[in-house]
Amino acid sequence: WRLIAGIALGVVALLCVAGMAVPRRCCGAPLLASPLPSVSEVKAAMVGLSVCATVVQTAFATHDRLSVKPCAPFVPANFHSEHTIDVTGATAQHRIEGFGGAFTESSALVFQSLPRHLRRRFIEAYFSEDEGIGYTLGRVHINSCDFSINSYSFDDVPEDFDLRYFDDAVAHDQRTMIPLIRAAQAVAPRKLKLLASPWSPPAWMKKGRRMDGSEPPPGLRDEGRDV
Repeated sequence: WRLIAGIALGVVALLCVAGMAVPRRCCGAPLLASPLPSVSEVKAAMVGLSVCATVVQTAFATHDRLSVKPCAPFVPANFHSEHTIDVTGATAQHRIEGFGGAFTESSALVFQSLPRHLRRRFIEAYFSEDEGIGYTLGRVHINSCDFSINSYSFDDVPEDFDLRYFDDAVAHDQRTMIPLIRAAQAVAPRKLKLLASPWSPPAWMKKGRRMDGSEPPPGLRDEGRDV
């Protein structure tokens, strides 16, 4: 049920709302046009289903807003391949660190625009083990990313290749990202793991002198390659 609940609720924020210019809207349509299904409702919809998947859809230019669609049956593959993927629980091969989603500036701004009771419901839907799908892992962008309102970095001092002026307090993210992450940490069933990943170096480190885009000349300046 966690997987299906994730499909039902996962269209709502961390990915879908990221990048929106208008709060509470997604893909050009109202995000909260209809009440969100509860986890118990999703569980109830799954009773008796063993060979098909419940489909919940939100789609642009339609009336579908978390709409339950006809069951999608699992059927044998009708093609042949020389490659076979064998999934078994008998032998442990790789360690799973957790399951989760991305924290972005845009989704954090939309989160802040929600009424208090919807903010609580949103956090519980994603990070509570009892009321939601119990995410245990989150990805956080270092500097701005493609789901940020504007480009920014934590070291805008040109030629500071030693990062002596790096903003260890991440002041920009204190307004939006940090409150969302702390809200998630407050309800996560265990310690929430965070993966910090940079999208782009500061503009002064790049040949094109821009954080966004790939206009020529692309890549880092030669001075920054050996740092």
